[in-house]
Amino acid sequence: MDWPKFVKRLLLVDARISETEAAMLRRAVLDGGVDRDEVKFLVHLKHAAVTVHPDYDKLLVEILRAVVLKDGVVSDTEVDWLREVLLADKHVSVIEREFVKQLRNEAKQLSPRFKKLEADLDSIRETDVWG
Repeated sequence: MDWPKFVKRLLLVDARISETEAAMLRRAVLDGGVDRDEVKFLVHLKHAAVTVHPDYDKLLVEILRAVVLKDGVVSDTEVDWLREVLLADKHVSVIEREFVKQLRNEAKQLSPRFKKLEADLDSIRETDVWG
């Protein structure tokens, strides 16, 4: 069985990621470590949904923070990856914007590319719609 495909179809049967579904995913995901492939799946799930509850965004940035700040350094490679993850849907939520600010404050070292990522995020219309 293709588990990612099954989970996607099960969770998105109504095209929404609800508060309950976000809580279920939180329990499932945080039971073990998360790698970039799993983050990629969670981001894909978000983009496939018509609406996403803010709790899902909170979970996603919590996971992103853990992956990116594992060594305390936000490298060029990680900035490029964050750009791909955060800008893939051409929308930036309030939670995602706050996440980038927190990275700036929490990282021991930031790539020079980080400032450009912040500027690019600032140039995109903010979305925070749960419908």
